[in-house]
Amino acid sequence: MTRESSVEKVDFEIVQGNLAKARDRLLGLIATYPNDLTLRTKLGDVYWKMELPAMAGRYWFLEENKTETMSAACVGFEKSCRGNPLNILRALRFCGSVEKLASDFAGRKLISLQEKCNEMYGFRPKFTYTRKPRWMPEIRAWLEKKQRPPVYARIIDRAFDLSVWKLLLYGLLALFFVVLFMVILVALELI
Repeated sequence: MTRESSVEKVDFEIVQGNLAKARDRLLGLIATYPNDLTLRTKLGDVYWKMELPAMAGRYWFLEENKTETMSAACVGFEKSCRGNPLNILRALRFCGSVEKLASDFAGRKLISLQEKCNEMYGFRPKFTYTRKPRWMPEIRAWLEKKQRPPVYARIIDRAFDLSVWKLLLYGLLALFFVVLFMVILVALELI
């Protein structure tokens, strides 16, 4: 099935009101043609009709000529990502070629988000989307070089250290109460 015939089916499904099927087709088309930003705009329109403005803003985010509703949805999307450039890049799931879009508004926007991540976290995220956590090899590389890991790696390490200390503290507390209970039982038998 060609791209044009798939887009025609999407348009037909939108007219018929079958928005879920149109959404699924558009997601597949975006995965196949990641540099075609018109598909992202069309998917944003579908999400807007489904009354999901933050999702619509996600797919309208790279659009240069935004209407007022598009801008409002994009603001809602940024709020859902807490304004964090790394969260925004992860949510966008853009896996196309930024070099092809470098002169466009979308390419400049993606590169600026990448640079903000570099300033905040010390690394530039790549524009590939996978469901596997890709940060583990980066953390290992930093640990092997004995460099300071990025912020998110330090947060994960602190959370792990905190959970180990909590477990140790709860274990000692439980041991204390067991010993206290045994002392009370022995004292009651002696009286």
